[in-house]
Amino acid sequence: MKAPSCKIEMAVSDDEARPALTQVYFDAVQKRLMASDGIMMAIVPVEDVSEGETSGTIDPLAIEMARERGCRLEATAEKVTIGLSGWSVDREDIWYPDCATVTDLIKTNADTAAPVLTLSAERLYRLAQAICDTPWLGIRIFFPPKPTDPVEVRPEIENGARGIIMPLANEHSARADLTPLIRALQEGGEITSAMRHNLKRLFGLE
Repeated sequence: MKAPSCKIEMAVSDDEARPALTQVYFDAVQKRLMASDGIMMAIVPVEDVSEGETSGTIDPLAIEMARERGCRLEATAEKVTIGLSGWSVDREDIWYPDCATVTDLIKTNADTAAPVLTLSAERLYRLAQAICDTPWLGIRIFFPPKPTDPVEVRPEIENGARGIIMPLANEHSARADLTPLIRALQEGGEITSAMRHNLKRLFGLE
């Protein structure tokens, strides 16, 4: 399989008492990787799954190394191999929880469903650290009346701090194509009225 570009190994558990959840599960039939710590679950599709690959757990380190080296992962019944490097790790025969009961709850059709709002994961993470005395306990997100409004964020354990984060994608940015404006700025071209119109829509100035 082609190593995923996202860091799915970040979703595994570090609880050695639950060894299955310290691994990433590869579903060769559905062509996806799954990782869970018992509270959250990440599901990532994978491409170029070869005929000899089989379902089972994969050491998170193997996924991380394959991504960093830009190599393929080959997950056979006995071991996981990283590209042509020759590095491999034996696959442990670990029972992994039945993920279907959880994944069946995800009914959203990504091609047709509209998100309530879109936030920058990186900014939300930094904001949580900025306002929380104990960020590992969690944050509370208060959804605004409109998807274009600011989102209020508070620590789970009240300490008087507050956070505000703007939606990453909203009704203005979704309709405003700034590609022609960027190209004109790069090439010294003419800034048309249509470009100005899109820029105003992006910032909600009209």
